[in-house]
Amino acid sequence: MSKLYKLTVLLSVLLFATTLYAQKMYKITSVVKSAETGEKLIGANVFLKGTTLGAATNTDGRYTIEAPKGKYTVVCSFVGFEKKEVDI
Repeated sequence: MSKLYKLTVLLSVLLFATTLYAQKMYKITSVVKSAETGEKLIGANVFLKGTTLGAATNTDGRYTIEAPKGKYTVVCSFVGFEKKEVDI
């Protein structure tokens, strides 16, 4: 696989948080796509750096992680693609 292909992963930055309940828990949700093709990546691993919180993307490339209010770095990895980190 070429380096260019590995560099084309894109974590679609459609991240947003909404309140889940009174304990100040939030829902972080987004879609993971290939920057090259726009194809949604099924089964990509997404986690919050420095925590044990994470999820895998579903058949629509979507994931949801419930987390306490705070600032995080979302890390996405998928076989054949370069790991991508996004601060939220």
